[in-house]
Amino acid sequence: IQLGKAKVHATRDAVVEARLVGPGDLAVPGTPLFELYDPRQVCLEAQLPVGDRGYAELGAVLAWGLGDAEGRSAVSEVAPSSDPRSRTVRIRVPLEGPAAAPGDFGTLLYQVGEREQVTVPAAAGFRVGQVEMVLVKEARGWVRRAVRTGAAGPDSIEILAGLAGGEEIGLP
Repeated sequence: IQLGKAKVHATRDAVVEARLVGPGDLAVPGTPLFELYDPRQVCLEAQLPVGDRGYAELGAVLAWGLGDAEGRSAVSEVAPSSDPRSRTVRIRVPLEGPAAAPGDFGTLLYQVGEREQVTVPAAAGFRVGQVEMVLVKEARGWVRRAVRTGAAGPDSIEILAGLAGGEEIGLP
């Protein structure tokens, strides 16, 4: 009879994350025996700077990555208040597809702004001494022009100053 009363049933299909009691422990009503999670309902939780709250509003679709898995999901929860010590706000994004478990580390991408930039092919930039230059076609022919560069990618270089954009650039 006592063994029949000792059965424990989960309220839903889930995975046991932690057993909180051991054999022989007294089970008291209201005290949890196990921690469970549903792998179909795992969320990515992130702390965003308070100033970025507007970029990740409720329902905003954000890109996420978890190991080799990537996807896009809508923000399902935004905390109504921020943490005054870290000046961050907590958001949750449900993960659809990957096999994730609580505690897994993922990344969340959100766009915080746009700006126009002038870029040239990486092969177009060269140095003369300590001055960065590019060849620009003008009415009198090809001329060297000093430029100030910014971020460099594998195929292009950002030009911060020296070019206006729309100019014809030559390769040295």
